[in-house]
Amino acid sequence: MAINLGGATLLPLGAEDKSIDVVKTTAGYFTGNAGTLLGTNIHTKSLSADQSKYYADVVQTHTLSSSAESQFSVFYAHSGGSGSALNGTSSIYGETQAMYGQMSTYLLAENDVSGGFLISAGDEGLTPASRAQTTKDDELYGIIFNRSKYKDRVNTGTFSMTLQGFASTGGSGSTLHLTDDSKTVAPVSTVAGDRVNLVSGSDGNISAAATTKRYGVLYADAGIALLSGTELSASIPGPANSPNVTASFSVTAATRATSSGFASNLDTVNNAQNHLRLLNCIKGSSGGGQIKVRSEQDKNRKYHFCRINPGDLNFSNNPTFTSGSRNELRHTSMHGDPVVYATGINMYDVDGDLVASGKLSKPLSNNYGVVAIIKAVLDF
Repeated sequence: MAINLGGATLLPLGAEDKSIDVVKTTAGYFTGNAGTLLGTNIHTKSLSADQSKYYADVVQTHTLSSSAESQFSVFYAHSGGSGSALNGTSSIYGETQAMYGQMSTYLLAENDVSGGFLISAGDEGLTPASRAQTTKDDELYGIIFNRSKYKDRVNTGTFSMTLQGFASTGGSGSTLHLTDDSKTVAPVSTVAGDRVNLVSGSDGNISAAATTKRYGVLYADAGIALLSGTELSASIPGPANSPNVTASFSVTAATRATSSGFASNLDTVNNAQNHLRLLNCIKGSSGGGQIKVRSEQDKNRKYHFCRINPGDLNFSNNPTFTSGSRNELRHTSMHGDPVVYATGINMYDVDGDLVASGKLSKPLSNNYGVVAIIKAVLDF
């Protein structure tokens, strides 16, 4: 690597002139680097009839708007296929069962796949004192975040959700605040990367109840959050449903209320679209739901300390610097002690190819009586 100031001379850089570091940067996950998506801004993207049986795609504004952009997807999974249209045929692999199998294969170690997810019951040394399940979670609600938005991983310590629904038929509204506990509990290393718990609390600050109950887990590197259907329904069951009721997401709050809770429809005659229950509760029974997510990215930061000795780079290729047929210095005051002002720096590789260029914050005076060091920082 070499530097160039004013185009006069190339100065090679030695190993002692360089250092490298990794810097973690975070930003709001949602469109426009927003860190929060309010329930009032949640809309669903149009999907085909087959796609809508598996998941719903969320956009941050009305779908007819030119700025509508996919933010994340929500899904419902059941280990036995309940909530899917099996039509009484056990040999059919239902959509909800397919989702459960896909998550198990992707997120669990090979020898744990058959045992399923143990969110409520606890695993990896964690056994909540208060739990709705003592065996595996057959029901899961999940969120899949877009890789292009969460970068290297979902930032932990800041993830939180506010879910709103109804306690029961005709009952009052119920609110559940969830956050990850990575500020106090070390992440668990898994085949899909680090995993943290989703517990009661907000903005990374856990409540007292968080030490006894786990509602979900967040696989930060994979960008997937899983929630225990049993734990959620214990807190926000929602209105009781007849066997054939299909969850709906509507602009009309009264219509949404029929599926604003997690007491899922386990019917196997129709596709119940239970994933919309999670979406309705993020939106909120009164529009007060929300989700907070930040992205995290590792950037390699390389420092180059460019030393300019007194006798270096004291000339310029600018034609106004000299005059006459002999190219003598234009100003006699510079004879024997030329003064130049550097305004930019170019960096070249060993082949002489330009790899980086930048401007100094202010012109740098250079003459025979000055030693200057420019610190160039490259992020990549």
